[in-house]
Amino acid sequence: MEHINQYVKWRGDIGFETSPFNEIDNLVLCQFSYLDMKEVLSEKDDKSIKEIIRDLKDRGLPLRKKAADDSARYTDFIERLEKSKRFGDLRVTDFEDIYDTDKQLQFSAITVTEENFCAVVFRGTDDTIVGWKEDFMICFTEPKAQKYAAYYLAKAIRNHGDVYVMGHSKGGNLAIYAAAVLNDAVRTHVKHIYCDDGPGFCEEVLSNDLISKVSDITTKIVPTFSVIGGVFDPGFKDTIIVESDRQLLDQHELCSWGIDGMSLKLAKGYDPLSVQIKEGFNAWVKSVDMDKRKPFVDALFDSMSETGCVTIEELSQKGPQVLRHVFSRVIVEDGDVRKTAAKLPDNLLFDGAGEKVKQNPTLKQAVKSELFKGILTTVLGIVAILIPEDLIFVAAVAGMAAVTVAENIYCIVRLKRCYWNIRHEAVHLALSTALIAFTVLTILKDGALFVIASALFGLLFLGFCANDITRARCYRKHKVIMSLLIAMAAFWGISGVFIMVAPEYTLRWYMVIVGILAITDGLMRVGIELVSRLRKRKRA
Repeated sequence: MEHINQYVKWRGDIGFETSPFNEIDNLVLCQFSYLDMKEVLSEKDDKSIKEIIRDLKDRGLPLRKKAADDSARYTDFIERLEKSKRFGDLRVTDFEDIYDTDKQLQFSAITVTEENFCAVVFRGTDDTIVGWKEDFMICFTEPKAQKYAAYYLAKAIRNHGDVYVMGHSKGGNLAIYAAAVLNDAVRTHVKHIYCDDGPGFCEEVLSNDLISKVSDITTKIVPTFSVIGGVFDPGFKDTIIVESDRQLLDQHELCSWGIDGMSLKLAKGYDPLSVQIKEGFNAWVKSVDMDKRKPFVDALFDSMSETGCVTIEELSQKGPQVLRHVFSRVIVEDGDVRKTAAKLPDNLLFDGAGEKVKQNPTLKQAVKSELFKGILTTVLGIVAILIPEDLIFVAAVAGMAAVTVAENIYCIVRLKRCYWNIRHEAVHLALSTALIAFTVLTILKDGALFVIASALFGLLFLGFCANDITRARCYRKHKVIMSLLIAMAAFWGISGVFIMVAPEYTLRWYMVIVGILAITDGLMRVGIELVSRLRKRKRA
């Protein structure tokens, strides 16, 4: 598949006076805006693209992209730009590149000029944690980058007159926002807006009525696997879906988008998995109250910054220790943040069905009651000790079969809802098929059930361990209770590790351990709850 690298080579000798500015030129300028040119370009400079690239080479600086997807293909793209008559002589002015951790701001833009046109190009998210955090902030506030973009565009129109406005990823969001908030008279100078796989706007933060002011002059271009561009997508009429030669989220990279001569290589539609993800993400945001979104985003990205990393690349190099720290901050330490995070997989996989079940008044009250949870845990512990060994496997197989049947029924319901559009429900069809195969394999393959059960129970016990640690933090003033909970957390953790590595002949001991732990945990819950109630009565 050909892409913009080939386009730059093919059209390199044809000027804009012969072939006017088009949607592929927009991709080229957006990709160029990612070039790390801070060392050779200032806000007051006026240099050609060719001069900028040569200055970088003369200083021995790399032709690198300020984003996580920097690659050899990008370097090749920049070198072709230098040799291109169409792009090499374009002038770059008003360069801004701002990174401020205190303000939670990452903003970059350039103005590209030529006799026949002027383009304002907003760079998307770079490789910094602050930049990525700012992307997520659109779900509860208007990020500072949007305000900077509005000021930058108004200034560009004042200096240059009619302009094209464009951007990739967050840059596309900034392009739309900046044009939308202009007053009507100034907005007439915006010839066209290009949003390349950029996210939209949360309705609770920015009214769609404002975005509708620019919908007639906006073209949105997205790959088949568009997730970032699907977030809060207002649904522009002029939306172009293009093919990509990469997979999944890597399709967000502009250099991967297909070109067919002078046109974009059009795709038949969105990848079903990307539809599932973006619909689930949007539903998740709507299911979380506005005042809960900010603490979740803060906990997620602040935990990344606490590792001492500045960029996503640095974060990935630190490996599992980063994941443990982030998991601890987001899942373990704060109950509200944990509840917010728990809603995400529910919305991604089950359309929020789990949350609907949790809203049942009776179940809601039962889940909140430590006394109920204690009694239930104790009963399950007794059952685990008394249940015959053969019945354990029967119960496990029955449970897996029930999950498989439920998912297949759910898949059929979804297929009927979309008039049996198999492509639209490809994700759930694949999941249903995998569950059937998984269940059959478990029944037919000797020892498979034990391995699967060991892994699941081990993870469950480790989850109980984390839960008891969280509960212990709530009883810091009650040293005895806190000590008991810490002891229980240790037992759950040791048992979880043991069960994962234990051989099959230990199954009977396996269930006895489960039973004893569950009974102990249940009785502790009942005891703590009864003591708390007695204390409340005495105070009353």
